[in-house]
Amino acid sequence: METLNLSVEELIFCFYSEGYFEQGIALKETFYPSLDDTELQFLLEVATRSLLAKELLVEEAHQYKLKTEYKKFIHVLNNAERSIKASKFTQDLSKEESITIHFLNNEAYLHYLKYDYQVHSISAVKTEQVIEKVTEFFAFPSLETTKKMLFQISDDEFENILEEASTGSSIKPVISQPNSEYEEFQHDVKNRKGKMDSLLNMKYSIRNSPEFLNICFIIPGKNNSWIINKDMENRGYIIQKANEFSIESLVLNTYSSIS
Repeated sequence: METLNLSVEELIFCFYSEGYFEQGIALKETFYPSLDDTELQFLLEVATRSLLAKELLVEEAHQYKLKTEYKKFIHVLNNAERSIKASKFTQDLSKEESITIHFLNNEAYLHYLKYDYQVHSISAVKTEQVIEKVTEFFAFPSLETTKKMLFQISDDEFENILEEASTGSSIKPVISQPNSEYEEFQHDVKNRKGKMDSLLNMKYSIRNSPEFLNICFIIPGKNNSWIINKDMENRGYIIQKANEFSIESLVLNTYSSIS
């Protein structure tokens, strides 16, 4: 697996080097909003030396540029055709972590931040490894091999469940005949204080603006993980145990309403 690890400063240089000035400026404004032009020039010079030490640059027409074999790692951050973003809360629910997988020209790239958001790690992965990377990230204890709707709830009922769980209140049953699976689900939602992990699928317009495709929410539980999908045909949500079909269909962009 090819991997490129870049500090914020190095990534700013790479954006500028590849002509992505808007992205470079945005990153600079996020981490160094008060830098003037002279200070920015010094930052880029330091980044250049760091990239030279990593042997990532080549000199062209008296300028340092990324070597050809590394350009794709920067291009995919700006020209991806589609991306999936997996997000989860830490065990104590105090922080959120995420990974993003970008797709471009039938290739996939895993992107995440580390060291308190100071380093970007970008790896080329085989497309057949994408589902594996997502399931590893969520650390599912097990995945059902078939899809099965356990129960369905309305938008308002779902919001009420999350609100009651977030405040520590007793969650009122929203189905007429709660069974053991519903009680287990309700207990796990309460333990999580209504906080949900998520798997988001999006594509990009010609202007590179993200466009929502679909999303599923995930609630890790004591014995099972629960997947919550928006019902595409009726207003409401469909609750299932985490299963291979739901994960694969969203990752591969073949999602359809579950029944």
